[in-house]
Amino acid sequence: MVAQRNGDNRGNNHSRSNQAKFEGAIDGLPKMQLPDEGGKPGQYSAFYKSFELHVKTSVSKHMARVWALALIRQDNSAWEPPFPDPPVAAKPSKKEDVLFESAVLAYSESISQRWPEAKMTMHATIMKQCSKRMSDHLQGLPFFNKCSDTNDCVTLLKHCQLLTTGGKLLAFCPSQRAKAIRSLANCKQLQSQSVTDYLQEFQGRLQLYQNLHGDLKCYEDTWTGSDGKKVSSKEALIVCLFIDGCDYVRFGERQQRLRDDASSKNIRYPSTLAGAYEMVEQWDAEGTHTKRRNPNSSSRNGDGNRNNNDDTSESVHDYLNTPTDSRENEICLTSAKYDDNIYVHRPFLGGA
Repeated sequence: MVAQRNGDNRGNNHSRSNQAKFEGAIDGLPKMQLPDEGGKPGQYSAFYKSFELHVKTSVSKHMARVWALALIRQDNSAWEPPFPDPPVAAKPSKKEDVLFESAVLAYSESISQRWPEAKMTMHATIMKQCSKRMSDHLQGLPFFNKCSDTNDCVTLLKHCQLLTTGGKLLAFCPSQRAKAIRSLANCKQLQSQSVTDYLQEFQGRLQLYQNLHGDLKCYEDTWTGSDGKKVSSKEALIVCLFIDGCDYVRFGERQQRLRDDASSKNIRYPSTLAGAYEMVEQWDAEGTHTKRRNPNSSSRNGDGNRNNNDDTSESVHDYLNTPTDSRENEICLTSAKYDDNIYVHRPFLGGA
């Protein structure tokens, strides 16, 4: 009897182990939390990057894995795997016929079983990586039942992004959007905060504003750079907000010099947030961590000559950083009760 009971326990443990694996418990995949329970800025971005890698390597196999990755990158919950295109030529070669037949066979093998399983696994994985409070909150929202029935991981990811960036689901969007823009404008780097951590916090607040249909890229600024070339950018306002929020103790002199040069038409501002990040990282690497000097004071070296700080930071070339996408058709809900008729449909405002 004891042996039988132990055997039953082993069977139950094995079943629970399989269930945990199916639900998507993944070591090393970042957890998502609500901000008031310790969620850090940039946590959704960190989760999404790891989740994308996990889908590439571990979700389903063959064509279903390719489709799963395409689904989350398409950012369209209505996306479905396309049927293979037949050869274009009127008389296709034997190789083209074989490739088409092979593609049709792979499609038929994956579409009926592996594809639904892949969507189910992704949906379960996302939920498993949410904290208990966040999971309970998501399950109480009106969208969740339908989302769960169809394993709509795209819509689930959008709501996770909104919640982790501090979005409070209120009935009146403009009120929340006003709070979000104030929060972004007041984002300041702490003295103990690295440039990377500051960027993540800044991007988190920017993403929240964009999720609430805010757009800081509606106007394209143009200017002549310090090299004489014409520069155009829709991120100039975002760049200025980021640089102005940098720690004054470490970067105050560089910030003021950048503003002074711009007023004399020697404009060295980067044209993208990615470029601004690299510029501040360069400042940080050069180690000019000193407060602004009193203009009436001077420091002299051993020879009695005044030391001039001749640093000339140049704007680094722009590079693509992971953009934060402006979300379409996000929802605003009351904090106390949830209504089915609260979806807010707004036009797409462009990428972040």
